[in-house]
Amino acid sequence: MSKGFVSFAEVKQSVTMEAVLTRYGLFVALIRKGKNLAGACPFCRATSARQFQVNTMKNAWYRSEERRVGKECRSRW
Repeated sequence: MSKGFVSFAEVKQSVTMEAVLTRYGLFVALIRKGKNLAGACPFCRATSARQFQVNTMKNAWYRSEERRVGKECRSRW
């Protein structure tokens, strides 16, 4: 790997979503829903309990869109 280059694939492989969520204090706020963890979106502080989904097996997250908060949430990324 060349100096100054960070491979997203290497970071994703070595750092789990569970570790990131724990680091920022978000893991305890999520509830197990089948294979996923679910909770309110940490970016826009929405109140929907299923708006933010994390799949720890795939090491990925998903935020569902809602018309009234979607634009506000995207602007905070």
